[in-house]
Amino acid sequence: MVSVVISESRDPYYNVALEKYLFSGAFSEDIIYFWQNAPCVVIGRNQNVFLECNLDYMKEKGILPVRRFSGGGAVYQDSGNLNFTYITNKENDGFIAERIKNALSAFGIESVTSARNDLLYNGKKFSGTAYLTEGERRMYHGTLMINVDIENLYNVLTPSELKIKSHGIDSVKSRVINLSTVSTEISAEKFISVFVDALSEKRVLKIENEPEVEKIRNMISSEKWIFGEAPKFEAMLEYKIGGNLLQVNAEVKNGIVEKAKVFSDALEETDTEKLAKKIIGRAFDEKEIRTVLEKE
Repeated sequence: MVSVVISESRDPYYNVALEKYLFSGAFSEDIIYFWQNAPCVVIGRNQNVFLECNLDYMKEKGILPVRRFSGGGAVYQDSGNLNFTYITNKENDGFIAERIKNALSAFGIESVTSARNDLLYNGKKFSGTAYLTEGERRMYHGTLMINVDIENLYNVLTPSELKIKSHGIDSVKSRVINLSTVSTEISAEKFISVFVDALSEKRVLKIENEPEVEKIRNMISSEKWIFGEAPKFEAMLEYKIGGNLLQVNAEVKNGIVEKAKVFSDALEETDTEKLAKKIIGRAFDEKEIRTVLEKE
């Protein structure tokens, strides 16, 4: 018996929280969970959000930063993407991938699995996967690019020109493709219908007003979880202010500038130590640091 859960929410924090709730033992049976998000970038548990994303572009476009519980790389998502999750107590990572491929065949899309367990069509990636284990509980989840905004995808996953030495895990960039360019028949709703119909024994669960889900949502939507969980890293920022070049070397831990040195090419004397002290202890934000430097 497999239980199917289909989220009606587009809130990425709620959807990731619901996934965690389903994974954490609320139900003993196998679960297949489908969900779609409003525009966001979902990064892996151990990734550096500052390195993976163009945060200025995200703020401009209203694209949310989300940190999930599993590993893997950064993924841009919007309503043109369908997320799938398979939760089980069995070691069976091929179960969900084979059924995804079988469902796609109904739309005339023949796909293959890459060495990284991504799904490809004609050598282009349309699905990335990640996994998480806790005791006997296993979670395999991934994405299906059906009609994702490709311009947003490339812009948001191209970080600003920061010179960062990271101690986290970088994403692997791949050529991607939307499934809607292969088949005009496919949509998230139609795919879910085909997939669920093919399951021999299933029941559909509806999760509503669950306090534990809201508790998890509040945690993962906090700045502490999103930015404070970023691995320690070093960054070098350069600013042209008042005709002079200022260079900031910063050590950042938990999203906060721990150490800083400022260098200047100005002809007049500049108190770089004073500038550095103004930056230390602040949240790591390129624009905020520029504002601090411009005031001095």
